[in-house]
Amino acid sequence: MGKHELNSKDPTFLIGANGSCFKVMGKVALTVKMNGLCVPFTFFIADKLTHDIILGHNFLTETRALISYADNSVTFYDNLVELKLMGNKQNLRVCLISNTILPPRSESILNVKVHEKKVILG
Repeated sequence: MGKHELNSKDPTFLIGANGSCFKVMGKVALTVKMNGLCVPFTFFIADKLTHDIILGHNFLTETRALISYADNSVTFYDNLVELKLMGNKQNLRVCLISNTILPPRSESILNVKVHEKKVILG
């Protein structure tokens, strides 16, 4: 386990869901623990990601992941392991702190205020 140099067959950049490109800086062998199941996998190290880790196409294919919006879950290895997705927080209201223009096919980190919606019982 640990960081490894790229070889000639490895990609030099990755393309995000929004079409943006990320430079691949190396790769690392990690073990992902999912409800007690330990899954070794080699991840690419990319520059300027918006999240600490992204489980991409290769990982989801290798683990035979099935995403179910009906059950709000992801299963791996033919239903051997099930993880629940984050639930809907319908009682929250999120407001931007300032007006923002987002270019098409882009990502941005924005400052917001989060308020709980007041429930009025009649």
